[in-house]
This record gives sequence, structure tokens and C-alpha cells, in this order.
Amino acid sequence: MLRKQLLVRFPSRSVHQPPSYFSDPRTIPQPYGEPQKTSQTEQAPHQTQQAPNYDMPPPNLRSMKDFALVFLSLTLAYMAVDNYKSRVKIEKLSQETAAINIKTVQLQQQTFTSAIKKQELRIINERMALAKRSFKMALHIAMLRKQLQGLGFEPRTIDEVSAEFEKSVKMAKSAAGTELWLDDDSQYKPGLPDYREYDRKGLTP
Repeated sequence: MLRKQLLVRFPSRSVHQPPSYFSDPRTIPQPYGEPQKTSQTEQAPHQTQQAPNYDMPPPNLRSMKDFALVFLSLTLAYMAVDNYKSRVKIEKLSQETAAINIKTVQLQQQTFTSAIKKQELRIINERMALAKRSFKMALHIAMLRKQLQGLGFEPRTIDEVSAEFEKSVKMAKSAAGTELWLDDDSQYKPGLPDYREYDRKGLTP
């Protein structure tokens, strides 16, 4: 029975093809633990040697890129320096303009202050001249009153003077001031003195 089974199995094994490394020595398997060589691994070195030729740019292109980077760097540096110089000039011009404006304002203030002082001095002088003139006229009246009394005549009273003022004196107001004058029909017109005569200084004896 055992023989019969063996006889049956032998014919079935002889039907399979032998391994490929018997017909092709290049396909002999490597010992255990070593990497297997295939057609892809054999072609890999060839492909890796050709790959850099496609990735590496030509020398001229690299030099142009380097030159462009250097030119761009120099341009940016020039722009930065130019902007700094412009900012310094603007700041200097602003400071000079501010100094000129301050000096101009100071001169204007000095001119304005000087004009105010001159105006105040002129007003003071005018008031002093008016006070002197008024006092001279009052003194003149006092001298005339004394003269009349010495001759035996009674001088006119202040009430009579006020009544004649309301009757014969005319008045006009304007931006320049107030103007007073005596009516031509008044009997006192010929004897009215010019007030400017009282502004003159007396002669020394």
C-alpha cells in the first residue's frame, strides 16, 4: 500500500518546473541576510548619476542670480541711506524753520510792545498837554477876574457861562474825536482865544 502511494507521488513532482536560477545564473538568490539584487537596484545608480544634471542650474544662471541678489541688496542699501539722508535734511529744515518762526514771532512781539509803549507815551503826553492848557486857561480867567475886580467890575458867574455854552457852542462828533466851536452870531466870538496859544511856552524875562 505504501509503495503504491510513493509511486503515485513521484510522477506528480516531476511535472513542476525547476527554479529559474538553474536556467539563468543571474537569478541565483543571495545568501540569507544580504539584500537581493534586482534590475531596479542595478539601474538606480545610473539614474542617480543622471539626476543632478537636471537639478543643477547652469553656471551662467547661477551667476546671474547671484548678481541679481547683490544688485538688489545694493539697491535696498542705497534706498535706506537715501531715506536716512532725506529724513535728516527734513528734520534740519524743520528745526531751522521753527527757529526762524520763533525769531519772527519774537520780533513781532517786540515791535508790538514798542508800538504800544509809543501809543501810551503819546496819550500821556496829550493828556499832560491838555491838563496844562486847561490850567493855563483857568489861570488866565483868574487873572482877568482880578483885573475886572480891580477896575470895579463884577465878573460873569459860572451859571452865565454855562447858559451861554448851551446857547452858542456847537458840537460835532466823529471817529477822530469831538469838535467844539462858537457860533458866529455870538457876541463873544471876537474875544474867543485860540486854545493852541496856550500850548506855547512863556518867554523868560
